[in-house]
Amino acid sequence: MKRNGLKIGLALSGGGMRAIIFHLGVLKYLAEKKLLENVEYVSSVSGGSITLALMYTNNNMHWVSSDEYIDRVLPSIRRMILSEDIERRFILRSIIDIPHILDTKCKKLANTMKIFWGMNGKLGELPKNPRWDINAVTYETGKRFFFSQERCGDNRIGYFYGEELDIAEAVAASAGFPILIGMYELKRDNFEWFDRYGEKKIEPSKGKLHLWDGGIYDNLGLEPIFQRILREDEKVNYYIVSDAGAGSKEFVVYRKIFGRVRALKRLLDISMEQVDSLNSRFYKEYIEREKNGVYIRIGESAFEILKDREMEEWRKLKRINNSLSIKECRWAECYPTNLKKPKEEEFDKLLRHGYESMLLKSL
Repeated sequence: MKRNGLKIGLALSGGGMRAIIFHLGVLKYLAEKKLLENVEYVSSVSGGSITLALMYTNNNMHWVSSDEYIDRVLPSIRRMILSEDIERRFILRSIIDIPHILDTKCKKLANTMKIFWGMNGKLGELPKNPRWDINAVTYETGKRFFFSQERCGDNRIGYFYGEELDIAEAVAASAGFPILIGMYELKRDNFEWFDRYGEKKIEPSKGKLHLWDGGIYDNLGLEPIFQRILREDEKVNYYIVSDAGAGSKEFVVYRKIFGRVRALKRLLDISMEQVDSLNSRFYKEYIEREKNGVYIRIGESAFEILKDREMEEWRKLKRINNSLSIKECRWAECYPTNLKKPKEEEFDKLLRHGYESMLLKSL
């Protein structure tokens, strides 16, 4: 991957703590190659949104340079994740935080990230470059809703400028999986709404919008990537999709305990897998044709990535032997989708897997 003239667009998938750490490993590779300075656009969902928010939180709301990421930001995020069990804190605060007892669980998650991870920035504090779209889905329209430093909204309802919105709340909306965390409520009349061109004012309907986890709609964050490809956006000429979605389970046992809740979650999982499968296939066909991007999938081992690669056999075997095994990669793929504090060895293995995946795809 040559640096000169490279303008990178990133898509960081959802997947809870598994995704957060895997993406950190992908970014570590880019930092080692001095390529973080070449990132022009980021589309993120759920865990991927938390990854970016932690980066900004640990760098005074500035985009990180490659040296800053390696020397200071990544070690700081590692300490933060390993010192606080954000899921446990979230559950406890949901019970004992009496003044905010009526807040939605999504709002409580945002407050938990503010208090224990210091995620206190506003959208308006983000630098203009790279553009960052934090993706959710609007319950009322079924369309992608995004938060960014430029504007927020969806293409059916309209858009508004959200400079004063908390990043933690935007990220929580992006991660608001139904049942487990739930929806984020956005009061429509708190903002001035415009059409897509920012010219014509739109009178907002009264009431609230209800935003859910962007992964329900597009867990890879690929829709805005496709939009840029279709309009031949010159701001980006190389795309990296980091897919840390959960591995497919060959057989799931039906249980009567919490049967309806389990069934609903299972149906959502099936739907999300189908959408992601189609999106990733279209994207892979595009980059294979245009030679201008990579698709990185958690769970893919060095053997699987390199087995058909044209390279010296001794070099291939050396790379495979120095990388995580097939078993270790399968473990990473099946790591639970939650926000629990990982063990140190779990963090390091997920980070290494993300790093090696990017390295192997870039050879």
